[in-house]
Amino acid sequence: GSTCISVPFQTGFEVEPTGWVFAKASGIESGFAIGAATKYSGDQSLYISPDNGVTQGFKASPSGFTSIAYKKIYLERGTYVYHHKLNNRPADTDDLWIGIIPTSNGTPEPLSEYSTAVVPNSSPMCIHVANYGYTWFDHNQKFTIAENGYYYLIYAFATSAVTYTDQYYTIDDIRIERQPDVYISYKE
Repeated sequence: GSTCISVPFQTGFEVEPTGWVFAKASGIESGFAIGAATKYSGDQSLYISPDNGVTQGFKASPSGFTSIAYKKIYLERGTYVYHHKLNNRPADTDDLWIGIIPTSNGTPEPLSEYSTAVVPNSSPMCIHVANYGYTWFDHNQKFTIAENGYYYLIYAFATSAVTYTDQYYTIDDIRIERQPDVYISYKE
């Protein structure tokens, strides 16, 4: 099961990764792992690996969502900022989606065909990571939660049917912070 966290939330994957759930579609070799093969800071990060975290990268698989990693989070109504460090060297047909999805959508499942159903565009947060470059960069995304409740912070990776030894996605230093509510008052 998934251990629930609350905001503010921050992780560099340096401590035991409790509460993270990893799943991959049947017949897929590569999946998300937390390990020390690569990182932005500290000793560990979250990345796609063909060997349970020993190395980063991915092997050929049927095209489609191959792997997901998610963690349950409680969010109150309001505006938030999601932040991470990302280093990726994708192939043209590989994609990563990052999202905040309501638990009422059901438990996330990896799909065996290419689809955005894992992280729907209608989610409170939906980030599509494609070709950002081959170095570490900061990404910030503002999102709004309409009602208090439980959500999943989810990463969904889709790959092509080609083996890449030098392609990768690595995520580190995740942070979710609530933005202060702003009230405007005036005197007549």
